[in-house]
Amino acid sequence: LKMNLIGPVVIGSVYGYLNLQTGSFGRYCTGMFGIPYAQTTNVGGLFFFIASFSFMLQHVDSRVVWQKVVMFRYEQASGVCTSFAFIVACLFSEVPFAVVGSLLLSSIIYGFTVLGTDGDDFSYFAEIMILLNLLGVVGSYWLGLMIRKELIIRDLILIVVVLVAILSGFPVQLQTMPDYIASATQLNPLRWAFEGLMAWKFSEYDDGNAYLLPYNFNTFDHNNAKGILNNFIWVTFGAALLFSLNTPLLLQKAGEKDSKKPNMDSKSRDSIDSLGGDFPHPDDRIIPRKLTRQSEAVKPVLFMRESSVTGSKQSNLSVSISQTGELNSDRGPTVAFKDINYRVLDKESPGGYRTVLSRVSGQ
Repeated sequence: LKMNLIGPVVIGSVYGYLNLQTGSFGRYCTGMFGIPYAQTTNVGGLFFFIASFSFMLQHVDSRVVWQKVVMFRYEQASGVCTSFAFIVACLFSEVPFAVVGSLLLSSIIYGFTVLGTDGDDFSYFAEIMILLNLLGVVGSYWLGLMIRKELIIRDLILIVVVLVAILSGFPVQLQTMPDYIASATQLNPLRWAFEGLMAWKFSEYDDGNAYLLPYNFNTFDHNNAKGILNNFIWVTFGAALLFSLNTPLLLQKAGEKDSKKPNMDSKSRDSIDSLGGDFPHPDDRIIPRKLTRQSEAVKPVLFMRESSVTGSKQSNLSVSISQTGELNSDRGPTVAFKDINYRVLDKESPGGYRTVLSRVSGQ
């Protein structure tokens, strides 16, 4: 709520008020001597800022995305969550807020600046904002699924969003870039969003084509630019889905190690199974096995956070479900347990094991 609703309202109100009625300045972009009007330049800056803000908004809290992906990888390895279920859950939890936030931002900016005159104009402007926001959502999950370290994801996202903004065609116009870099900007979604908005606003002005010519856009067709931006979303979504299907190599090795555990003798195993429990093994902390008995406790997951400044690590213990299946509130490192039984091998005890904990409960 804070990121997708409050942020767009605050930023949209402040920036929109500073550009009050900027979009209404007649039918010409430049003066008698070919110098652009101040309002014309401000509109170009507005398009660049709003497009960049919509795209970058979903990359702000990359830590949350990374933790969701880490939890999904453990659930995927334990056989309790499929890639399809994870993708659908993320879409239902992220997309509605992204769309509503984009509509709020579009409405506020459009109303303050008077960018267009009818519903069709607002529809196009809002669609570009929504597409950029959705691309940010899908792109952040794609990076989270592709890279397994939080520190690398945070640093990489910062580099990516800065490069995307620089190569959008506004801070540095395409015609002044080296040819190979200008060609590479066609892989930049923000470049197409900026090109579409500029063509949408200025192509029908009397001197609009002359004003847009120095930007070296491929086309002045704003609908074509929107179509290309839409293709970026589907390609990125496909890449995220592809990476979600691959179990990380670390978890695969852990699973192989877990399958090679030494077997207990049948007498000890039968004795433990008769009481409804499983013999604990240290490797169970690496990868939780698929729950086959109601009495088995769900393993807590330890999230590691690495500081980008000092490199030090902080750990947070997160328990999503208690043994009884009830949700626990997030109060930091608190673990609830009930009726815990723990036995260890002991050759001198009857049955080959000795009870260490019996029906222990607490938190």
